[in-house]
Amino acid sequence: MSNAEVITTQPGEYIQVNGLNMYYEEYGQGKSLILLHGGTVTSQMWQPFLPKFVPHFRVITPHSRAHGRTNNPAGVLSYKQMADDVVAFIRALNLTTPLVFGYSDGGQITLEIGIRYPGLAGSLVIGAAWYKFSPTYLNSLTAAGFESPGSVNIERMKREAPEWVDELKKQHYRSDDLDY
Repeated sequence: MSNAEVITTQPGEYIQVNGLNMYYEEYGQGKSLILLHGGTVTSQMWQPFLPKFVPHFRVITPHSRAHGRTNNPAGVLSYKQMADDVVAFIRALNLTTPLVFGYSDGGQITLEIGIRYPGLAGSLVIGAAWYKFSPTYLNSLTAAGFESPGSVNIERMKREAPEWVDELKKQHYRSDDLDY
């Protein structure tokens, strides 16, 4: 498979885990590799990397709670809860020591898994995550409209960062798929 090839998104599946309806896609075969996406995006962020992973692994790309096609029936959001979601997902699929790679919010989730569920994963790869958020970072999140865990002030985001809101809408809205 050449570097220029793109793996076409295939129809995904849903699985009931931890009180939610979690969406995921699978590619390839072999040792399980779970790719956890960043916040405000979906597993589509992994598309450019799939040609390198798919020939060697069973790649599984879930959508995190309240992202993309995965719902959030509780209406609250935390890294701890999303880590519990991924652990329930791993157990529901009967995966044995999968490799887990998380980036940004996915990295935070992966950190939680490593801390709270040692031995569950065969390995953990963590990118763009922090073991502790600095006051500067927390203040920037608050200024952007993330007022507290699971609480986003959309009106403030529209007012303070309209270009970012437009970009998020482009990334997440699909008129052909209303549950996206």
